[in-house]
Amino acid sequence: MKSIRIRSIAAAVLICLLLGACGTSGNVTTSAAPEPETTQAAETTPAPETTRAPETTPAPETTPVPETTQTPETTQAPETTQAPGTAAVPTTAAPAGEGNHIFDDVSIWGGFGLYVCDGKTCVYCSSYPDYRKAIYALQEVTAVPAPDFTAEEMTFPVYEIGYSLKDGKSTYMLWTNGYLIDSDGNAWRFDYDFDALARQNWEFKTERPGGFAALLGARFLTVMNGEWLFDRLPEADTPEISSAEVMEILEITNEKIVANLRNLTDEEMLYGEEYHLDVFDGEKWRSVPCSRYGMSFDYAAYSIPASADAAHTYPLFNYVGFGEDPLPAGHYRIVIWEGQPQSQNYSDWQATRKSVVAEFDIP
Repeated sequence: MKSIRIRSIAAAVLICLLLGACGTSGNVTTSAAPEPETTQAAETTPAPETTRAPETTPAPETTPVPETTQTPETTQAPETTQAPGTAAVPTTAAPAGEGNHIFDDVSIWGGFGLYVCDGKTCVYCSSYPDYRKAIYALQEVTAVPAPDFTAEEMTFPVYEIGYSLKDGKSTYMLWTNGYLIDSDGNAWRFDYDFDALARQNWEFKTERPGGFAALLGARFLTVMNGEWLFDRLPEADTPEISSAEVMEILEITNEKIVANLRNLTDEEMLYGEEYHLDVFDGEKWRSVPCSRYGMSFDYAAYSIPASADAAHTYPLFNYVGFGEDPLPAGHYRIVIWEGQPQSQNYSDWQATRKSVVAEFDIP
């Protein structure tokens, strides 16, 4: 009996111990996994640390468009895609202080054309899609002054380029036999393959009348020591002389020709402002080349009443030589068109294709 009681007490104690252990175990498990300890994701997946894209893909550093697409640097391919570029390096270095790049003032946004004259015909080339490459190549060439150049050194073919300047004006350069002649008549040694430029893919090629005289720089290559080199002047066309109007020269200076025109009919006649000069070589008339860029005329006509006279001044600015040299001595003629009115507006007139001509001498 006593033994049974002891066993009962021992069993009760054991049960209490087991219950206490279970209670303690419950407290540990609920405190062993407290929410703050297991869910503080800030330690394991801190989004600010892993999603800071500016550190890994900073667009300004990896895709700087200005560095990779500045076409002036990458598309100036005169040396590889345009034949002129292959000869755009002088064969000899320019002496220090004597050479320069005379095409630096060319506008790449303006016009650009090329004349090619072989001594018989003169072809004008225009609308070259890659003309900027040609300009870049020209700008790479060093021009060396050639003050001793004379017209005797000219050979055919002769090339002339017309282009726009950055200030909006237009000018030209003429090239022959390795020499470049600027619009002021200065000569330069200039090593450039103009023949290759002429063979490029020009959209338009048009033969121009007047032959070599059509070149604005031809005047520099057709006068030497104050005299015409007649063999370089093309023969002039024979005009059909008008029977309705006559012209008499009133005054001649280095700057102008003043003429009187007389209407021989009993109806109104017109005459145009356009004119050209021919010079006589002793056997035949030859065309006189101009010497300035931009020679143009007002194609509106001037009226001469029936049986009346009209005076008109023809400026010689476009025929005066480089350095304001006068026309060489010789026997000349001035040729203009006659016309008839088509309406009350004198800009609407019809040239009869007959010419009014007057001859004169320059001593």
